[in-house]
Amino acid sequence: DPSLHIIVPTIECEHTCQYCQVSRQLKDDRYVMSHDNLMLVCETIFQSKSQTLTIEFQGGDPLLRIDLIFSAMNRVLQINSEEGRNIRFIISSSLHQLTPDLCKQLSNYNVYFSTSIDGPKHLHNANRPLNTKDAYQRTLKGIELVREYFGEDHISALMTTTQRSLSYPKEIVDEYVKLGFKDIFMRPLSPYGFAKRNSKHIKHSSQQFIEFYRTALNRIREWREKGVEICEFT
Repeated sequence: DPSLHIIVPTIECEHTCQYCQVSRQLKDDRYVMSHDNLMLVCETIFQSKSQTLTIEFQGGDPLLRIDLIFSAMNRVLQINSEEGRNIRFIISSSLHQLTPDLCKQLSNYNVYFSTSIDGPKHLHNANRPLNTKDAYQRTLKGIELVREYFGEDHISALMTTTQRSLSYPKEIVDEYVKLGFKDIFMRPLSPYGFAKRNSKHIKHSSQQFIEFYRTALNRIREWREKGVEICEFT
């Protein structure tokens, strides 16, 4: 039975990424899951007979509604006190809302984190714009907090390939090595949500992606020949 279950408590997000897979919104309660529905979701997950259940919170940015994340995790663990399954939680987020106090609270749960790093600072900030123009710096701060409070193996990252990214395959790989990641997911553009609407400006062809991927993979091989542990896992 299914072991991975995704909960989207909100599609609110502070970013205005042209390639976003969901039609994200700014702060608006109409785009937030109700507490009653959230509880029903948690109960429905246990209809799966899988002994291992991974519950991943996506968005939008789910950390904008950390209250719903805590409610869901507590309900899942309450049900699991009788079910006895192996439970793992993942929060997929920009990590911008993380603080030391929040990390201390979350450390009581078996939480892992997934974030996005699109490459060096200039590329990441261009692909994932914020009004404050500091998306890259804020995500790096979140990564440091996760590593400090949860450990190196509790954070992973992926990138999304846009037209802009095609010029920087080596630099993107180098950025992941610099930041201490041991793997990288070279993800092509997915034609959903805002990415479909903005395809004229950000879309790449299959052949362009293959050339980009080949160059990046050769760069990974160069790093591995130097003894650096880095792999591509698409």
